[in-house]
Amino acid sequence: MSRRPLMVSALVFAVLAVATLVLLRGRTPREPTPLFSLQRRVPDTLVVVSPPDTSVLVPGGTSGWRLVRPVEDAADGLVVEAMLKRLRPLKVLRRLPFEEKKLDTYGLRYPRGMIRAVYGSGLEPDTLVIGASTLNGGKDYVRAGTQGEVGLVDSRLPASFLIRSTLDFRDTRLLPFPESEARGLTIRDAVQGTLTRLVREPEGRWRVLDPYPGPASGEKVRNFLGALSHMKIDLFAAERITDAPAVGLAPPRLSVTVLLERGDTLTAALGIPVPGREWVFARTAGKPQLLGVSKKYPAVLRRGADPLRDPVVLPFGLRDVDSLLAIAGSGRRRSWKAEAWRGVDHRETPLRGVLENWIKIRSGAFAPAGRRELHRYHLGPKSDRLVWFGRGDTLLVVEKGRETGGRIPVRTLAGRKARPGEVLFLPADPGEVLWSFLLTGTLEGG
Repeated sequence: MSRRPLMVSALVFAVLAVATLVLLRGRTPREPTPLFSLQRRVPDTLVVVSPPDTSVLVPGGTSGWRLVRPVEDAADGLVVEAMLKRLRPLKVLRRLPFEEKKLDTYGLRYPRGMIRAVYGSGLEPDTLVIGASTLNGGKDYVRAGTQGEVGLVDSRLPASFLIRSTLDFRDTRLLPFPESEARGLTIRDAVQGTLTRLVREPEGRWRVLDPYPGPASGEKVRNFLGALSHMKIDLFAAERITDAPAVGLAPPRLSVTVLLERGDTLTAALGIPVPGREWVFARTAGKPQLLGVSKKYPAVLRRGADPLRDPVVLPFGLRDVDSLLAIAGSGRRRSWKAEAWRGVDHRETPLRGVLENWIKIRSGAFAPAGRRELHRYHLGPKSDRLVWFGRGDTLLVVEKGRETGGRIPVRTLAGRKARPGEVLFLPADPGEVLWSFLLTGTLEGG
């Protein structure tokens, strides 16, 4: 058999293998390479052109940067640093030779944006020009200074970090503060007076002072303060307020004051709605501008202190209870000892299940315990009561009023964590059944 056909086949196979290897190598994605960098980590001046805006920023201020043109204001340091991080260095997916005849193709005759980092000590500025997107989309042309090359970057990079308006650079937090440093909060309405006043006590617990006193939920207060510190400015209506009474800011329709650990305060005032917009006028003590914030904010702030109050009725666990005494308004009494529920499966006796549900029960609403309210809810000496004992002490005395509207009004009169100044409202289902069992020893008649 002739070897010629075998040699031809082997040669063809080798050619195909080489061709395949070349094609595969050509398709291998290239690693991004640097096209642009900053000579210093922090420029002395940063100029960002995003037509029609030209923003000039300098280091300084509480956030690390200040806006000096076209207005003077605090800058959002996170936005500036996010931009600089992408420029140290800027890597491109592909390099192309720069050609004057392709200025329009590259979008460099009328660029979409330009960033210039200016330094002292005689250093030349670093300039990055951002052009158009490629025809198939997904990539943008960029050029560093007068380099003879044009780079391609993922379009998400300029859109997310490099093309920025003046508004993007402005600090748009209405009340910027760390929630952990707050130790007081006051919300006032021009008509109703003080809606909410809270204070953080030395041991760290939050307490409501106005409109009537009572313990606050630490978690709810922290969440509220976190939301408060992220209230966003949506509009810089004017750089100076010329007629504060006309926009409802002198006196303010609504005001929020946060007292901080170091003793200083932050205050924001909200006024009337911005005509034809989804905002209300606002101002802060630290900004001279006339601002606009979401019209949803006043409704949230006017909810008062009740959403921040502690809903826990019995601030202890079942293991802390040695005994309890149920007293009916008629004077009839029934005592329960810990031996009746400790170590007992709730399926064997309903008592343990009843007490566990009592421990878990939460207040769904609150009211001041004034004379009028006590009379209205039938709370007083002739009310049913539960007296909880533990470790030789009275844990809590709970007084029950008359059910109304599917709710049971109660007041905790005495004990280590009593709340005599508040009326708490428990759900009638299962509250009536639980209360009835402790008075009668049966689940009937709820």
